[in-house]
Amino acid sequence: SARDATLTIGGIAVAIHQASGCTYAFNPTTFSASAAGASGTASLTTSAPDCAWTLTPSASWVTVGAPSSGHAEYVALADREEVSTATKLFPRNRAFVNGAGPTSRTYIRWDYPAAGDRVVSGEVSGCASGTLRYERIQANRFDFIASCPNAATLVVKETYHPNWRATVDGQAVETFMVSPSFIGIALPAGAHFVTVEYRSTPIKTPLFVFGLIGLGVVVVARRDLPDRLRRTRGRLETWRRTARSRIGA
Repeated sequence: SARDATLTIGGIAVAIHQASGCTYAFNPTTFSASAAGASGTASLTTSAPDCAWTLTPSASWVTVGAPSSGHAEYVALADREEVSTATKLFPRNRAFVNGAGPTSRTYIRWDYPAAGDRVVSGEVSGCASGTLRYERIQANRFDFIASCPNAATLVVKETYHPNWRATVDGQAVETFMVSPSFIGIALPAGAHFVTVEYRSTPIKTPLFVFGLIGLGVVVVARRDLPDRLRRTRGRLETWRRTARSRIGA
């Protein structure tokens, strides 16, 4: 008799219908892909050439999901290096991205910009059993509850800038750059509430206020500004009519 079955691919159900008196084999029965992605083929073989079968997906696409470590994670540090210029930092970061660092979660701490170029210190172990029990992401603020039985480095996957300020259990701590320009925070052992917040340079607000004051002074000092604008517009219109008349002549 005819039989029906369901094959699930990436969470999408595919209905398989087998005609009466036939058998089929699906090969391979399983398939996995790395985080970088992969391609492959699968075949369905029937017991006879005249056996009819159909595959009917429940959707017009297949979605494949992969686990994510979230917006922050515990990592190991291969070393700590001073780098003097962006020209020297860029190829180092490119080598990191193309190397085994991202997969092994082994990063490099950069002291940049520095006066010279040298290795400051060596390897710092990571935390394989580290966890993030809470994660809240906002436009300019991130909150985490991170836990590790030993001291380790927490990396926040956001482009590093000195204006990112961090607190651990309410106490201000240092942030630093890690490859490839993420935010690094050294955390002590145990569970901690971590907040990372972007704060604009304080001088920007006074400059904005002074700019508004200066604009107001100009407007007040030149109360005849509208009349001047009208006279200028009149002169431009006269020049335009004169130019047109000469062209027409």
